[in-house]
Amino acid sequence: MFICRSRRARAADHVHRAPTAARFEVGTAGVAAILLAPLLCAAVPSLSGSNSLGLYWPRAVRLPTTGPLVLTGLVLLVLGGGACLTLAVLLANGRTPQGRPVPQPLDPAVRLAQQLLVVSAIAIPLIGWTFGRVLGHRGSAVLVSETLLALAWTGTAILLARAASDQSPSTALSWKRGTDRLTGLFNRNTMDELLEILRRQPQRAAIIMIDLDRFRSANHTLGHADADSVLQEVARRLQSLAKTEDLVRTGGDEFAIFCRDIGAAEAVRMAEQILATIAKPFPISEGRNFHVTASVGLAHGETEGLTDLRDAADEALYFAKGQGGNQAVLFAPPLHRVQIERAGLEQDLHRAFRSDSELFLVYQPIISLRDNSLIAIEALARWQHPQIGLVPPGRFVGIAEAAGMGLGLGAKIREIAVSQVAAWRDHGISPLPVVNLNVSPQELSRADVPADLGALIDRYGLERSGFCIEVTEGIFTDAHALATLQAAREAGFKIAMDDFGTGYSSLAQLPRLPLTSLKLDRSFLGQAMASEEGISLFATIVQLAHVLNLPVVAEGVETAEELSVVADCGCDFVQGFFFARPLSAAQIETGLNVGPDPQGARRFSWLQRHSA
Repeated sequence: MFICRSRRARAADHVHRAPTAARFEVGTAGVAAILLAPLLCAAVPSLSGSNSLGLYWPRAVRLPTTGPLVLTGLVLLVLGGGACLTLAVLLANGRTPQGRPVPQPLDPAVRLAQQLLVVSAIAIPLIGWTFGRVLGHRGSAVLVSETLLALAWTGTAILLARAASDQSPSTALSWKRGTDRLTGLFNRNTMDELLEILRRQPQRAAIIMIDLDRFRSANHTLGHADADSVLQEVARRLQSLAKTEDLVRTGGDEFAIFCRDIGAAEAVRMAEQILATIAKPFPISEGRNFHVTASVGLAHGETEGLTDLRDAADEALYFAKGQGGNQAVLFAPPLHRVQIERAGLEQDLHRAFRSDSELFLVYQPIISLRDNSLIAIEALARWQHPQIGLVPPGRFVGIAEAAGMGLGLGAKIREIAVSQVAAWRDHGISPLPVVNLNVSPQELSRADVPADLGALIDRYGLERSGFCIEVTEGIFTDAHALATLQAAREAGFKIAMDDFGTGYSSLAQLPRLPLTSLKLDRSFLGQAMASEEGISLFATIVQLAHVLNLPVVAEGVETAEELSVVADCGCDFVQGFFFARPLSAAQIETGLNVGPDPQGARRFSWLQRHSA
């Protein structure tokens, strides 16, 4: 269970425990009165011989003469009628005889309740008339009295059902508009009603939000039938955990549990159980299994400073998904502040896109081990916020992608880079270094990056071979992105695989890509520094890359010892703090103007001297 210091389908028929108890006390008292009325009508006049109750009841009916069989029949009549009417009242309110919610849409239950009321209204006077005949008295008098009693009985039951329906969020209309057809759960139309219920005892209330991680693609990979069966099984598993709590399907692959009376520790345990039960394989067609994980956001009424359970749980869920999913997050006030800051940065990014002074680039040199010359520079985005100051890319890039601004950010960065290279050319710098531009698989899949970048470069009169598109291993999972990358290579761009070894790829997959270089993730260098086996692995990867005619860049070189290892393993180029941290455009221009001596030593010393 991940607890952070710091977001949102059966119809709502539940009521809070205390109001529920009060309502059922009223209902119980009413039913008890209905049950006692015929008993009093039967017993009191029979014992006293009077007709003081004003009903046409046979005076001669006395306990000594009625006999145990007749008296037992009368009691069974009353109890049976009472049971029918009690069940009718419960069903009219969406309850089973055990007091639990009716698990299916309420319409059949309402019809059954109506039928029970009609049957009891007819059966009581008929049976009463029969008793009158058996006892030897005028059946018409008993019929009249029993009819009046049945009408009173039925009317009272109807009033109780209507009163309870008026007081409770669950009405037949709520069921018709608030039930999810696929799962039989409540749907999001009922959430406001459920929240109102939780507000009646906020300190013991909790909301648990569940979102299946990356499930939307299942409709394409599984097919709609299997995807629906998975959702139905998810609903069943959640029902087994939630038990009597209100369970809502809030969206396609999103669910929520509204807990009315639960402690914080118990809610946390439930969230952990949800993660475990969702992680179990789901059987689908043809004997296959489907695996999926979930993100869970939890908010409890005991949390200090919490004002809205749904918003708090939604924030916790959003945070859990932002951390990669497959975890549960308990809302705490600092999390709210983080989300507020994140929302503010998202809005500020829109302004930054329109500004010429906030978003800028720094450039980290890539050095050739053959002659210590600078052969390329990687463009890295930075954001100078007018109030906050420098915002690191790890913070704002994720916000931009989550907000759907990733394409705009990438286009902005590429425009800045190309215009800067044109400026260096206009300042007389030659030859120009290759500029590496990071492009995400999403950009390659959703936008025509090669065509747009090519048009931009042509507008400035530059060469496409002077730019290298860096991609990550996520490219292997997207066929359209792979096709776009091939088009980029055919258009004249260089292509580099960045952070190789951290994702899904293997050396066997590299021939599928039109690569011109391979950048090894620093993790390989870390293993090489730790053991001889790590060195052997590093050298083997470099040799295999060379077999594919791919020059290798070692990333993250920070010390002389690391530089010696990557050189011994046969790397062609290096990038890292040992040579230079990311430099400003002005610093790069100054270094490019210096030019190397015949051995390249001056270029190397300049890089160390100007690193910052």
